[in-house]
Amino acid sequence: MFVGIDLGTKFTCCHFFNGRTKKYECINYLNGSSKIPSTVDFFTQPVNVGTPKPTSICEVKRFIGKKFDDEQVQEDIKRAYYPYQIVKADDGYCQIVLDYPDKEEEELIEPEIVSAIVLKAIKIEIQRRLNIRDNILLKTVVTVPAYFDSSQRYRTKKAVLMAGFSLIRLLDEPSAAAYAYGLESIKEGNFLVFDFGERTLDVTILKKKGDKFKVRATGGDAHLGGLDFDMNLMELVISKMKEINEKKAQRFIFKGSDSLTQKKAKKQRRYKLRKEVEKAKIELSSTSYYELDISELVGDDDFVIIIDRTEFEDCNQKEFDRCMKCVDDVLTKTRLSPSKIGEVILIGGSSQIPRIKKLLEAKFITSKINDTIDCDLVVSQGAARYAYEYSNKMIKGITEVTARPIKMIGPGGNLFTVVEDGTEIPHDHRIYVEVTGWSVQIELFEDDKSLGYYVISNIPKGDQFVVFVVKVEEDGKITVGGELSDGKKCECKVLIEKRPSNEEEITIKKEKIDKFFAQS
Repeated sequence: MFVGIDLGTKFTCCHFFNGRTKKYECINYLNGSSKIPSTVDFFTQPVNVGTPKPTSICEVKRFIGKKFDDEQVQEDIKRAYYPYQIVKADDGYCQIVLDYPDKEEEELIEPEIVSAIVLKAIKIEIQRRLNIRDNILLKTVVTVPAYFDSSQRYRTKKAVLMAGFSLIRLLDEPSAAAYAYGLESIKEGNFLVFDFGERTLDVTILKKKGDKFKVRATGGDAHLGGLDFDMNLMELVISKMKEINEKKAQRFIFKGSDSLTQKKAKKQRRYKLRKEVEKAKIELSSTSYYELDISELVGDDDFVIIIDRTEFEDCNQKEFDRCMKCVDDVLTKTRLSPSKIGEVILIGGSSQIPRIKKLLEAKFITSKINDTIDCDLVVSQGAARYAYEYSNKMIKGITEVTARPIKMIGPGGNLFTVVEDGTEIPHDHRIYVEVTGWSVQIELFEDDKSLGYYVISNIPKGDQFVVFVVKVEEDGKITVGGELSDGKKCECKVLIEKRPSNEEEITIKKEKIDKFFAQS
């Protein structure tokens, strides 16, 4: 059985190929919905997946594979006011605090555990819907943003395996969207995929030639998405609230004198307000104004704030400018003018904001703006198609590229690029380093993020150089090997960021996840 999964920040979608109908079909969830909220409520046994509550763990895709001290992580924690606490793990990455009311000690879990639980729930639903026994292997293609770095991809892969799937590969979301539209419907030449979701903006230019797709360039903004629009709109709502009733507005505004209890209460209120504001944002895509009823939140019988589309667009003008700068940057990378783009494919919920569409139409006057496939489902549908055609050896060529440069600091202390961004993958790069002692050490970076220190030791006397072999696999995974000057392979140790992704670890984590689904 082959399925495609779009593991999203807010929602997760899954498609499979129905051999009987010869169509790609969506796995439906609660009340027939085609997507399940990527939320987990740990305060029930078994855990409750896909039913958002104020106590639910949600939107963990923002933190998977991210260091706690990352500037954007800190900004997200500050601005988004999640209903849970993020702390720093021993390895420097993010961990989530589970504060059970009936337990004295808190429990810490990694974001990928939450993602694995969401994926496990999907696996259970697939088995139920299609009457598949538990011992039948489910092979899947799971999508990730094109701008995900190797650490984010690695931990997403772990989540898939911990959920009990057999992973064919991770596939970039823009490539999956192109696969959904298919070779039969996309004309030869260049086309642009504008993937604007809850957290990230990916802009990718691909070229179709014959039966192959080739990524020409990818770019975007890893810190720009629907959340930014929500937060700006929320601040507008609070300012309007202050004009109506200053005292009510203070229930949502932090003060330096607030006690821990007051801060926690305001954090919960702001999170609930953000969810209401998000509904307003969605409605403003199809109507000119929206009446935001927050009576319950402010403890009033009748408290309504009116927001019109112009106000929404004005308070988010900087974000619209950032969107178009990303488009311009990718065009510059490929040295293409807008007139050379035959089609613009829209994916992700934020791509449906009317102002976004108008800006793209104005930029690409001669191009077709295409969102004929549901922008929330197109990625999982493309992933399912890839999975099915892969299984039947019908796969069409998709050549992807690195989204970030790989850099190195060698023994001399100088920083230089060894793999440019936009390099076709899979790719091997050999780094020759002069031997000055019994060991040689280098540090590698993906863009500005350290991948670790790599060391080749016990070098035979007389060897003048060693070779570090940097491999970037088709799913973006980066590995480093070593060779001696005679071409023989040798051990290349990594001093930090060691990733013990072995079968034993996956088995232990799978057992932990199964316990979350056990009946009390």
